Amino acid sequence: MSVSQSTLTDLIFRAKSSRVFKNTAWLLLDKFLRLSIGLIVGTMVARHLGPENFGFLSYAIAFTALMGGMGSLGLDSIVVRNIVREPQNASLELGTALFLRAIGGAAAFSLAFLLMGQLRPDVSQNAEISALVGLSTAVKGLDVARFWFEANINSKFTAISESAAFIMSSFLKLTLVQVNAPLVAFAGIMLFESLISVMINTMLYRRDVGSIKSWRVSYASANAILRDCWPLALSGVAIIAYMKIDQIMLGKMSGDHQVGIYSAASRISEVWYLIPVIIGQSFYPVLIEKQKSSKKSFDILTQKLMDYMVVLSLAISIPVCALSRQIISILYGAEFSESSDVLMIHIFGSIFVFMGVIAGKWYLANGLQNLTPIRSLYGVMTNIILNFLLIPRYSVSGAAISMALSHFIGSYLANAFDPRTREVFMIQTKAIIAPARLFYQSIQAAIHSFREIRQH
Repeated sequence: MSVSQSTLTDLIFRAKSSRVFKNTAWLLLDKFLRLSIGLIVGTMVARHLGPENFGFLSYAIAFTALMGGMGSLGLDSIVVRNIVREPQNASLELGTALFLRAIGGAAAFSLAFLLMGQLRPDVSQNAEISALVGLSTAVKGLDVARFWFEANINSKFTAISESAAFIMSSFLKLTLVQVNAPLVAFAGIMLFESLISVMINTMLYRRDVGSIKSWRVSYASANAILRDCWPLALSGVAIIAYMKIDQIMLGKMSGDHQVGIYSAASRISEVWYLIPVIIGQSFYPVLIEKQKSSKKSFDILTQKLMDYMVVLSLAISIPVCALSRQIISILYGAEFSESSDVLMIHIFGSIFVFMGVIAGKWYLANGLQNLTPIRSLYGVMTNIILNFLLIPRYSVSGAAISMALSHFIGSYLANAFDPRTREVFMIQTKAIIAPARLFYQSIQAAIHSFREIRQH
């Protein structure tokens, strides 16, 4: 079913009276604040630090994110699914998730700290920055109270907590810029933001649901969660790898200055990736219910969401590409002028990122999460191989090309290789064709109207 056959308006109209629309609205409000305030504050921080320091901070964030992906265990969707199916066991699920995340986060932090010391011993304050950035990732993983709100399609509270933490940290970053603070201070703000977000979410849960003292740990539940989530954990690591490996490889092959140039552009394009995550997160419980009640309804909703993702990504990518030089000049200044070429290439990878989020929910709803790591592996291997070939010759532009192609293969083309995933590949293909078909139909309608006017 294409955009022309079943419009986005119809989808929104049906959702307006439901919790899904309200949930998505709250999450979009939170991300709008992040988009608007984050761009302003982020560019001021980048200008203050310069490409070299900004590049190393981005390198540290990318590296610890890779380690943090291992520690998170990919259990988010599994726990949310379990709470939706058996809400009476929510306390057991949340307690077990907290236990698993605490162990995984501690292991990931220790590994990241040790490896950063070995890989970048040449950078001053390496230990302090690695510790602060790594701790912020580990602490953020302890925010399991939000799983309950997501399962109940009530992300108003998580939006409030994360927005409050983000606004406070943004104010502190601006203060640090004004007092000419060193690099390590900005790494400390990341830890502060994670702590505040977890604390507020936990307080809201206690106020509206109950004390977290009721949470229980079950080794049987832990085994069940780990059995279901290991493919998602591997996939999560693979996704982070091919989202961040370009910065890590740039840092080793071209230096922190080039990482800073690349990161300035990628942060503009990646900030839009939050939108499909919000939509997929809000509609995920509905997809589960549709899948249980009617495959036809499930397929229709999946196609609508996929169509929406393509249209939305094009609506973002085309203007950003056309105005890339002006955007970089206004936000970062002449020192980051090379970032405009990166942004022009990088932003078009968002088309496949947007589709990949919905495809991931389709995998999970159909019990195919064990195939998710394979799909992601295609993308990460493509990225690594192309980075080795293109970075030495084209530097930051080569990394951007590698990233766009890895999204194409990992989020779209890989689905064609397995008979079990060709259904979602066809859904994605129809969604890609839909805008072209809609444009063609619009041109035909315009020509027909013009001929009628001439005849009269």
